[in-house]
Amino acid sequence: MKHWAWLVFALGLPTVALAAPPQLQESMVVPGTISVNPDGTFKGYTLHEPDKLPPPVRAVIAQTLPMWTFEPIRIDGKPTTTVTTTGMQLHVVATVTHGDSALLQIVGASFGCEAWKGASGTPAACPPDRNVSYSERRPPPYPVAAARNGVSGEVLLMLQIGRDGKVVQAIVHQVNLYTQTSDAAYYRNMLAKASLRTARKWIFRAPTEGPDALKGAWTVTVPINFILPATRSFACTAQRRYGSWCAYLPGPVTPAPWVADQHGGDAGAIAGDGLFVGDPRLVLETPLGPHHAS
Repeated sequence: MKHWAWLVFALGLPTVALAAPPQLQESMVVPGTISVNPDGTFKGYTLHEPDKLPPPVRAVIAQTLPMWTFEPIRIDGKPTTTVTTTGMQLHVVATVTHGDSALLQIVGASFGCEAWKGASGTPAACPPDRNVSYSERRPPPYPVAAARNGVSGEVLLMLQIGRDGKVVQAIVHQVNLYTQTSDAAYYRNMLAKASLRTARKWIFRAPTEGPDALKGAWTVTVPINFILPATRSFACTAQRRYGSWCAYLPGPVTPAPWVADQHGGDAGAIAGDGLFVGDPRLVLETPLGPHHAS
């Protein structure tokens, strides 16, 4: 049975969204922590600076999260008897229905220590020796044609990292545009190719401590933003004012073929330009709202 929580409310959306075609989404990423009982039932949550969030966003989170259920928690393949707490990032989407009213849903969530570190600024939240980190990373060049025509966007990559720190496999999970254009597919492909060419050359540091150090490979999600000054004020980046909405044109989602179980994680629920490694202990069983692709 699906438990989709939603609210219809008066929402102060940016002017760009109200004047835009209906395929544009208004999005917000909300970080915090979540606690789950050993049997996978919901225990509790916290939100980063909740006073800065719009009241309807806090309300839909309070309505949705207690209904969540996860697979029973297992650590190193064995059932646990303690409450599991980890970082989370929630992907909240508002769809304008009429006038200033909007349908509000949590359409995705990601779980992992990086989810809270990015909000709290506490490096200890993700010990570097226990997680995949960058060793050598150069940003991709901005495609000339996209820059010339004022096209901005975000490319979400999923990378498989080998024990030597090199990229074994790479896929473009999704490309979201911050610019309206009649050639959306053309520019998505352009930004995707530029990102993949560069990302395949990146070098990472593999974890040397903890249970993840024993793995043969790791999967990370990396957002890459191509931002022009004209779109910087409303792009979905870490520099955007926390608690405000951003407008974007979502692209189709392509799952990584080497990841067997991909529910419970959502690339849209990752803010900023860093890398994200999901917490394998938390597998969300409750279906969330659908992603809108165009």
